[in-house]
Amino acid sequence: MSATIPSNWLRFAKEDLQAAEVLMRGEQFNQACFHAQQSVERVLKALLQSKGMPIPKICLITELLEMCYPVDENLKSFEVDAQWMDKYYHSTRYPDADPATLPANPPQQEETDRALRIAKQIFEYALKRHFKEHKIILLY
Repeated sequence: MSATIPSNWLRFAKEDLQAAEVLMRGEQFNQACFHAQQSVERVLKALLQSKGMPIPKICLITELLEMCYPVDENLKSFEVDAQWMDKYYHSTRYPDADPATLPANPPQQEETDRALRIAKQIFEYALKRHFKEHKIILLY
């Protein structure tokens, strides 16, 4: 198992956060929310990988978060936010997604701000708690 794999996941998570910020400034709220969701997904996969756990082929943050509980029970504090963020995987990626999975309206500034805030909180929490050795490389 390569020690660089968690770093790669973290680098991608950081790039997703940065992309979300750029997209938000350009009022591309749908894609900004998608990249915020991707950032959280990738940082949780980095955590699993760093603990020697397999990286699942799933994208729902709630499921990934639950898989991380044995590693860090404090992640449960992000459960409500994870449920809220999960809506951005299918709805922002697939225009023909099941209508039951789509929000009533596309995300706007306020929702996008919240998605970015959540993504940053989870990213920063993981860095401080589990990836101190990567922090200098990943500071943004």
